[in-house]
Amino acid sequence: MEDTTEEALIWATSNPKLIVAASTIGRLTNDFAGSEFEQERGHVVSSLDCYMKQHNTSRQNAIKELLKLVESAWKDINEQCLNPTQLPITFLMRVLNLARTMDVIYKDEDRYTNSGGIMKDYIKALLVNKIPIHYKKKHI
Repeated sequence: MEDTTEEALIWATSNPKLIVAASTIGRLTNDFAGSEFEQERGHVVSSLDCYMKQHNTSRQNAIKELLKLVESAWKDINEQCLNPTQLPITFLMRVLNLARTMDVIYKDEDRYTNSGGIMKDYIKALLVNKIPIHYKKKHI
């Protein structure tokens, strides 16, 4: 990873807006998708549970309000990726791709814990299925 310089690592550990936004997306979408299942298993309290208790509100209202934070985090990611930076774009893309991955895994349901269905198809498409490559032979 040629673009992982000391400067990039110092930046990454300084709590930059881009990494905070990607972390917010991962944490909140995970909590939306898996909170009911995790409660049944006796897991710790999620951000959703904390919001509901702190604001004395319903699960639906808490999700609605926390989704605003997710939307804001996506805006922060876009802003940070579009602004000039000293860091190589390939380094920033790793953070962006982490947020994208979390969005795919936790969109509408917890596809990490329940990896059948569409996630199984995604994994097959990415790692198992052959990609047909068609080319035309040039006539000389």
